[in-house]
Amino acid sequence: MTEPIRLKKDGGIVEVLLNRPEAFNAFNLDMIELLEKYLISLAMDDSVSVLVISGEGKAFCAGGDLKWALDFPNGPAAAFHELAARYHQAILEILRMRKPVVAAVNGIAAGGGFSLALACDFRVMAQSATLRQGYTSNGLCIDGGGTFTLPRLVGLGAPRGCTRDEGIGPSGPVYRNRFQTASSCMG
Repeated sequence: MTEPIRLKKDGGIVEVLLNRPEAFNAFNLDMIELLEKYLISLAMDDSVSVLVISGEGKAFCAGGDLKWALDFPNGPAAAFHELAARYHQAILEILRMRKPVVAAVNGIAAGGGFSLALACDFRVMAQSATLRQGYTSNGLCIDGGGTFTLPRLVGLGAPRGCTRDEGIGPSGPVYRNRFQTASSCMG
């Protein structure tokens, strides 16, 4: 079985690769437990100076894995209860990290993936990347600290548009004012 998260180390830089491309790197319990474990370990590793979180394949992270949740033995509510507890712990580990954490957003970052990218210190986005939440259109509240981090990144008024509309992508005003693509950072 393929590991749901792979680590690649190059000197002091560690790339944390979400590795479920067939599910657009959506979180299941195995993946989020491993992410939490690696974040704790990397935070204490003095040989690591920077973490870069990215996704394998076309997506950064599609949030919680709905197919996995539907097959959970105690039902989807129990699945998301367990998943959310560990997911929020992983977000806290990123926020507490004393080293820079970069989200290299290579495609869609939706739901929990959206909040994961927001929790990082920096976000570098591919031209094809989009940050999208799916909560408010379903009458839910953004999780993973998104209601805390989003207004601090884009200002108090801008989140209304990106939680109501199409999200944040290269053509939107929030993106143009507050986010950078990898190509614009490189020159």
